[in-house]
Amino acid sequence: MPKSRPIPTLAQMLVSGQVEALIARIFENERPLQGVVGHLDWRFRGQITSHLRKGSITGQEGECIYIPMRHHEKTYRLILLGCGRNISPGFRQPPPAFSLGGVSKNLKGLGLRRIGLSGEDFGGMTQHTIPNQLGGFELWIL
Repeated sequence: MPKSRPIPTLAQMLVSGQVEALIARIFENERPLQGVVGHLDWRFRGQITSHLRKGSITGQEGECIYIPMRHHEKTYRLILLGCGRNISPGFRQPPPAFSLGGVSKNLKGLGLRRIGLSGEDFGGMTQHTIPNQLGGFELWIL
């Protein structure tokens, strides 16, 4: 029986260059940060929290923030999608289609093609249910 290869994590895919950027959701009322954005904040030693404290990120619905994150002399690209107030900490439902349009516009403007996101962080979205607003990109949904 052939051995199966382990499925890489989004962080591994970003570090290896398999994806050029990660998209994560951020909410106005989730502090401490949770989900993918909480894990990334921990991985990148509080860089996202630092932006929150400065007020340059709020999590307001429709907000789309590009953050080039530095770690070990390398730059990693993160796109944060503001999703407003969450009805319950840790709860995830698919984001409104209009907010993904802003993400798509920013990705195109940055010239990024290979994008990673967590299906769980996006309310269980899969390759088959992702809205047309993110079409045209090589999406890695884990």
